[in-house]
Amino acid sequence: MKKVLLPLLLFFSLLFASCASSTVGAYKRLPRINENISARQLSSESYCFIRLYTVIYKSTFAPGNFIRRPIRIVGTADDGIAYVHSAMSTKLKDDSFIGISLSSERNMVQFESVKDPGENKYMNTLDYPKCRCLVLAVPCKNLDVENVKRLIDYVLSNDITYGISRIIAAPFYHWGNLDNYRHSRNFPIEFAFDSIPLQKEPKEIFHTNNFVCSTLIAYILQNSVERYRVDYLINRQHFAGYTPVDLYYLDGCFELFECSFDDYDGVLESFVTKYTEFKKYAE
Repeated sequence: MKKVLLPLLLFFSLLFASCASSTVGAYKRLPRINENISARQLSSESYCFIRLYTVIYKSTFAPGNFIRRPIRIVGTADDGIAYVHSAMSTKLKDDSFIGISLSSERNMVQFESVKDPGENKYMNTLDYPKCRCLVLAVPCKNLDVENVKRLIDYVLSNDITYGISRIIAAPFYHWGNLDNYRHSRNFPIEFAFDSIPLQKEPKEIFHTNNFVCSTLIAYILQNSVERYRVDYLINRQHFAGYTPVDLYYLDGCFELFECSFDDYDGVLESFVTKYTEFKKYAE
């Protein structure tokens, strides 16, 4: 498998060789998409979190370099960044985020720390001084967050694999989702639906164990947060078409902060000092 992996990634990357790369511009804070959310709704909110990465690899021949080009070509966010990796958590602490990447482990879903890569083979391939991350809040209800935790626990304790076929198929699913994305942008983010516990056991929910980073997050959200579940049923957004940039535009999400990997703990501390409602998520 390893002998054919690099040539396959190289071939797929060359398919997009004529496409210009996006330049890294200044980040900007995303407003609440629905500024008319009521105080009652705001007070009832809980959150889970998505961390988006813009990365540089130490080696020109790192597999991620060949994966990065097809991910970048399907879209760039309004801030000028084509995000190429993503992770999620129900906390803001650095090492609480889970992500999936190529590795030799049976279960490729691992906790990711941008401060201390440890044994994480993906994080160890990155050129840290040049890497940055952006943290988004996903508004949920308490019950939604409990559902998310159950699915995160499930993927951490089962063999989930990183699917090269998912990367190859992602642009086609993504383009097929485009019209549905437009409908979803107008989907109300108010808590119009009562959150409900998971109706099935996690092992019954996971009809596949094959994901890339952004499709895993989309799959978890579409099966645990009631608003996104109903949104998916109405607008038929296929989880396999989600790129990290699509997560940036996930309905209702808003930006918390961005920083270099090395500065994560310090920026988080400053953020929760200013926005105290998020302090409990950093403990």
